[in-house]
Amino acid sequence: MNTTHHITLSTIQKVDGNAPITLNPDGTTLSRIFDLDWDFSGQEQRGVNSALTVSFGYIDTEYRQDIQAALALIMNAYKERERTVPSRSQALQWKDGLLVIRQLLGSSDWGSLSDDVIYNRFKRSLKNRIREMAWGRTRVALIATALNKLSESGLSSRIPDSKEIYSWVVKERQQHIAIPIRMYQQIIAQAIDVVETYHPHRNTISEVQTIVDEIYREECARTDIKPHSAKVTAGKRVSELQHSIPNYKPSKKGTNLRKILDACAMVALAFSGVRVGELLSMNKHSYEEKGASAIPTLVGEETKREGLPVRETWQTHRVVKDALELATDATQYLRDIYTSKNNKNIRDGNISQEQYKHYVRQINSA
Repeated sequence: MNTTHHITLSTIQKVDGNAPITLNPDGTTLSRIFDLDWDFSGQEQRGVNSALTVSFGYIDTEYRQDIQAALALIMNAYKERERTVPSRSQALQWKDGLLVIRQLLGSSDWGSLSDDVIYNRFKRSLKNRIREMAWGRTRVALIATALNKLSESGLSSRIPDSKEIYSWVVKERQQHIAIPIRMYQQIIAQAIDVVETYHPHRNTISEVQTIVDEIYREECARTDIKPHSAKVTAGKRVSELQHSIPNYKPSKKGTNLRKILDACAMVALAFSGVRVGELLSMNKHSYEEKGASAIPTLVGEETKREGLPVRETWQTHRVVKDALELATDATQYLRDIYTSKNNKNIRDGNISQEQYKHYVRQINSA
């Protein structure tokens, strides 16, 4: 005869929403549990293109603090057990898993998972969701891990059967499609042509875009016309700008500039083998010619180690030098804008020193 076991927990630990959750290097508070963003910049160094925060602002206010409280307890339990603080990527994964669990459970009563009846109902909902949404193993792993963390932190006494959960993932055959060699050669040839065409005009592009930005700021600052009319007037002024850049149409959105940057990226990726995240850590100073033979190389940050920055070198082609110079110099006007904003934010105390340094690294990349 089958029996149902109702397992109850002892009183669940409460959390102080004003308690610190992340710290600065000197031990002072950087983020508190009920903050909308948890900033990990004081606890770990990240790659140039890596995020520094875990955000909660988009979560329904009905249960946002429940997620934050549970995640804080999970992180504290991890810290006590492993003798080290969890990383930003770990916290993000646990949060995402908790959100799915909360949605399927219908409440933030994590302890109710200890009840066989409720847990079996939860499993059916999870199995259906995995099948309906065709979730892969990576997505399902977030949920299985979060269930384990709830148990490890004392929020639930339910130890999930991860193998059972993974068995609900529908394995699909993947078909890899290769680009025909002639098509690939044509794409790269076109990208190289763009780089060679606009490389001599790279500084002029930045100068023209600076003027575009100034025009829009001037028009939008006017009080005698409506905002929409100001943008229309600014667009007309921009369309009348005279410059020497071939087939280049200046705009606030930088449509033509984005196409040039895409070509620069294609050239750099094709002739070095770097990943997109690794490329984003580079600028024109990343190109070096080494040794007596002047071997062209790129120096940047590898992205294969949990987002942690590790310097690496790749052999490349000299055309990549022009591509990086074009991408860096043509966007100098953007670096000037963001440098000004970054400096203002640190002066006004809106960001920490660690955030400021990270943003400087991002700004200085191409």
